[in-house]
Amino acid sequence: MGTKSFLGKATPLIFAMIWIAWCTSIATAEEFACPKSIQIKQRVTKSPGPWTVIYGNTEHSLGWMTLYDGPPVEMASLKYDNLIESETEWKAIWNLLPDNKGGYWIKCGYERTSVVLSRRLPPEMNQCTAIYERNSSSPTGIGNIKSMVCINVERR
Repeated sequence: MGTKSFLGKATPLIFAMIWIAWCTSIATAEEFACPKSIQIKQRVTKSPGPWTVIYGNTEHSLGWMTLYDGPPVEMASLKYDNLIESETEWKAIWNLLPDNKGGYWIKCGYERTSVVLSRRLPPEMNQCTAIYERNSSSPTGIGNIKSMVCINVERR
């Protein structure tokens, strides 16, 4: 087999490999997200009279999330930059600016508990996306959260 016929057959494969490499370089492999669920132990501080307290060990699913400009105690929550709607879900996208002195923070709330987790986003994260169920309700008023992730999208 000559070089010309080999390259002719290999060209689509080489093009596909270059295309895949380029597409995967747009976002880094590192992702940042709220834990999908947490385990908690609740305790009654004072037993109500003759009642017996029975404790369960339940898992609590992620119910909502909010992004903040600075620590959540400063209460500077961010509205999404873009909302994409379909028949079954909403997709909210936040585009985060580089060099934010206070940093961006995420606050994660869980169903059937008052436990909230908060954490500063790594500075390289520049886009967060949350997908919500359209026909449900949550404390945020937008719907129950299905998934959320923050990534570093390479700007071209």
